[in-house]
Amino acid sequence: MFKNEITMISKKDSDLYKSKLGQILKTKREEMGYTIEDIVFMTSISRSSIIKVEKGETNNIDFFVEYSKSVNYGLEPLDSFGIALVPTNQISEERQVVLRLTQRIRILIKEGFLDNGKDVLSIRLELSRIDSIYEHLNSVKVSGVLRNLFIEGVVSIEKKGRKNLYKKR
Repeated sequence: MFKNEITMISKKDSDLYKSKLGQILKTKREEMGYTIEDIVFMTSISRSSIIKVEKGETNNIDFFVEYSKSVNYGLEPLDSFGIALVPTNQISEERQVVLRLTQRIRILIKEGFLDNGKDVLSIRLELSRIDSIYEHLNSVKVSGVLRNLFIEGVVSIEKKGRKNLYKKR
């Protein structure tokens, strides 16, 4: 019914998805001869919440999942509703550079490079050795990534004189 419909999105994509999904679930319920009370019984979700699901007015994804299970409907991916799989806000080029750097440092960690502890300069030199894209990388960016990995619990920090040694946790 909605699979071939191409929609120009001007409002929130999630609202469109919920609305269309709610319509589909209601149609499936009706085709199967179920009443709202039948869905309430099968899902243990309140009547008012079931009505909100059918109208696409709830934000509770669990309600959509439980309702879908009760009418044997596999949830559709967003792109099947003509919703472009593009985030509302694009990540800046500068942030993308940091993301690629973070991914590369995570690989170094996984490979054991930080098992015995390394300072920022050693990590930066290893990155430049691996890929010329990192030749002009400054220590501030590497430090920022390592700080975030510390906050996430991926690495620990040990003081060695004036330097921080970053170690895999």
